[in-house]
Amino acid sequence: MARRNIRLSIQQAIFKIVTEKAKDCNVLWDNEPMREQSDEFPHYKVVSEIVISKEVIEKSFDLFEKNYKAITKLKDEYYYLLWKQLRTELRQFIRSAPYLANKINNKTFTEQINELHRIFNKHFEKILS
Repeated sequence: MARRNIRLSIQQAIFKIVTEKAKDCNVLWDNEPMREQSDEFPHYKVVSEIVISKEVIEKSFDLFEKNYKAITKLKDEYYYLLWKQLRTELRQFIRSAPYLANKINNKTFTEQINELHRIFNKHFEKILS
């Protein structure tokens, strides 16, 4: 019973982290000037916050894995939750950002976008035409 409670507590802690990090990303996105909320602006702060969120989640899994090895099997599910909690416009921006990264030719931005695509690509929604 105690082990089950520990596992549940670990899952709840990671869920809370994911939810809070999604909120942080959305607040940054919402605070972008309206004219810049498009696919034409790099949104460096927002992209950096999503990368930081991913790193915090990774570290959480590393730390919690010491008490609950199987938690890492759920990692992709938590990334799905993070992705789905991001604003629709922000998700659209991330999906289309590789084009912008090539256009502005900023190495750090390109690496960050590539990393986000590696993590979230399987969670991208299908766009109906």
